Amino acid sequence: DTNHNLPLLTRPPGRRAPSARCHTGDTNVATWHYLTLDLGLALEGTISFAGAATKRLGVNADEGAFPFQVSASVTLEDGLADKERAGTEVWLPHWTRPARSDEVLALLREGRAHCGPRPARTGVDIARAIASLGVDRGIGAFSRYAILKGRVGGENYNTAVSLGRFHVAERAGVDLLREVDPWLDRFRRAAGDKNAPPRFGSALRRIDSAIFDFCKYGGAAFFQTIIVALGAAERELANAERFREAKGLRPLAGLSRAWIETADDGSCEYKIALTLAGVRPEPDRPREQPKIGPLRANLEPVDWQKRCRAWAEKDRSVVWNAAALAANLANVLQRRMMDGARAGCERLPLASRHAAPLDAIAAFLAGDLDDQRIEELIWGLMLIDTRRRHPSRAGMNRIRDRQRADPNPLPREYALLKLLFLPRPLVPERSGESLKWRLAQFRPDPANPQRKRLESGLVIRPEPRILPLLRAGRVGEACRIAAQRLRVSGLAPMPGPLPTGVMRDDNWSEGAMDSRRAQRLAAALLIPISSKSVNCLVDLVCRGESAAAEALALAAEGETK
Repeated sequence: DTNHNLPLLTRPPGRRAPSARCHTGDTNVATWHYLTLDLGLALEGTISFAGAATKRLGVNADEGAFPFQVSASVTLEDGLADKERAGTEVWLPHWTRPARSDEVLALLREGRAHCGPRPARTGVDIARAIASLGVDRGIGAFSRYAILKGRVGGENYNTAVSLGRFHVAERAGVDLLREVDPWLDRFRRAAGDKNAPPRFGSALRRIDSAIFDFCKYGGAAFFQTIIVALGAAERELANAERFREAKGLRPLAGLSRAWIETADDGSCEYKIALTLAGVRPEPDRPREQPKIGPLRANLEPVDWQKRCRAWAEKDRSVVWNAAALAANLANVLQRRMMDGARAGCERLPLASRHAAPLDAIAAFLAGDLDDQRIEELIWGLMLIDTRRRHPSRAGMNRIRDRQRADPNPLPREYALLKLLFLPRPLVPERSGESLKWRLAQFRPDPANPQRKRLESGLVIRPEPRILPLLRAGRVGEACRIAAQRLRVSGLAPMPGPLPTGVMRDDNWSEGAMDSRRAQRLAAALLIPISSKSVNCLVDLVCRGESAAAEALALAAEGETK
């Protein structure tokens, strides 16, 4: 400024010329401007962040508390390295209205950011506190900075790295993360050990990144990413027996049903994964102990009799491996059929509290869905206990039903074969002039109204030869056997017999199908469907009137043997 006759600074007042182009060359900075404004305000603002005299982190904390300063969290988008996890983060608040100096000082003295019942300890904790409105009113956003050592100038030099701005907004569902906090704290300590395999550090970073992104952006898609990340960590533990035993890590289990609603984006991948993750055996009578485990017992060695809260010795029931999704699902189906028969289950252990719509199954059969996404979601959704309600969401049990704009036609081969892989008998029900089919339901027992029993209906016994034939690509032969089984059970599949009485089941063998589609067909037989969908399958493969008349007579006599 020529009025004050003060010289200009030809060297920038910062390390490595931050204001110069390419960090080289001279810059002209007014001395008075730098000293009185930039440096003066910076020093005054720094003093405002003086350490608190008390400890806000609890009586067991061994460090002083600084306003909005926590341990650094390494996420996928911030560019920090794993070795920089030992640094700190400072979250600088932005106000939505002008604030006086005493108001700012009062806020910084408190530095309130609570993640549930405890103060925030990491950057992810602060993100959760913001998403649950656990910060002071009047703050509209935070600028996030990491204070790191060793990035520039050696270990004795601290570097401030800007990690972007985080806007304050409430995210529905963030309170559900409290359910995983005890398990996640143990996993964080184990993964942070210097001798821990690197894949566990990567799994932890993926979880933190997913939680951070959900708190920042919200929505079902980002909440799904949290479920996928938790499932990936669980999968790593399932394959690391020594590590989990040494660290005392148990399986993650018991998440409430509210997770299902929060993660539901209406996609076909989610519907199929949710249905498969809930596959379980139905006890022969209500309140009886099931004879075999749920689908989770086919993916990892867990003690299903303890509600999957403990590890078990790996046995032959665990058949999931690194193969493709369709191959793994076919393996699981065959294993469950064998285990159910060996344990003496009266019905197939293929029930689920959720059902996949037929348009989603048709898309799966056509190969239009993301198999990797389905597999990742299965590993995450199986951690949810569908019997457990979240206290604040007791009425939530609705799954979004978004129909595909261009649904694929459902193959008749699938409709024929699926009728042999149902968890309950078929029951015909008259609706006006037409008959509709549904799965049997538990009704009060006339002899003892306090108890319930399953309705009598048409029992279609499975045929053990079908799955090996499908996996060998011999779809036509499998369909021919299925048609014969349906006819013996009381359903008359099309085409009907010739005038001479000769059956035309060989017509099912005329269609050709490649081995890849045959494998997907076998996998799709594991996916549970609804009672409404059962009626559609019968309409596709059977002669309605004759089949209904015959089945009604059989149902009146009781279950077919």
